[in-house]
Amino acid sequence: TSWRAYPIVDAAIWLPLACYGVLMVSQRQALSSAVLAALAFALPVLAGHPETAAHITLTVSLFAIFVFFRTPRGERSRYVALFLLAGALSVGLAAAQLLPTVEWLSHTRLSVNERWKPQAVHNIFGFLSRDISTQPNSIGNPIPEGAAYAGIISLLLIIPALIGRHRRDALFFAIAGFAALQVVYGLNPIHWLSSMTPVLAGLKNGRLLLVVDFCLAVLLGLGISHLRSEEHTSELQSRFGIS
Repeated sequence: TSWRAYPIVDAAIWLPLACYGVLMVSQRQALSSAVLAALAFALPVLAGHPETAAHITLTVSLFAIFVFFRTPRGERSRYVALFLLAGALSVGLAAAQLLPTVEWLSHTRLSVNERWKPQAVHNIFGFLSRDISTQPNSIGNPIPEGAAYAGIISLLLIIPALIGRHRRDALFFAIAGFAALQVVYGLNPIHWLSSMTPVLAGLKNGRLLLVVDFCLAVLLGLGISHLRSEEHTSELQSRFGIS
């Protein structure tokens, strides 16, 4: 809510759909899944915020690599072909925004060679603060740049997510979220690696906070799914003698 009226959130909102599209390409391996993924990849670009679109592209690309290794060996070549097709279709769909953006970048005073400072480490307390009423807020976090509220329950539910039957998926999002968090707050080694990566180094990577919150949301969902699963219920029944 702190990003309302900014194009940043208009772009970032499509990250869940883009990840879902990658999963559908892997699981269904149909042309319709590639079209869905292409739409999801194009929408962040059409939203009009190149920096956030780049962050989403990076996140979804890493997720696609992860999904590749969890796809059965015999289905991997078709997965790759459909994913590349989705990527090509997305470029075509987003061309109306993408081509003018490339031209605009050559005229703007901003440059990918510019370096932006990470957020102060103490801003990490923003994950526990709901206050977005002032700038900075009551604990000194910048709003909206430092707004990251997730809540204590969300953080606690990371644990059941990592021990549930979808633990591999949870582990990916936990690692991805922690890596993005290091970039946001200038923590090494991932911040150092991002600062050495062409293009990425010149983006305002403090806004990867949106990716951190997305990863926490996924972990929250996986944690709740595990607690509601029959497997977990049976474990509690056997441990505590509940009938």
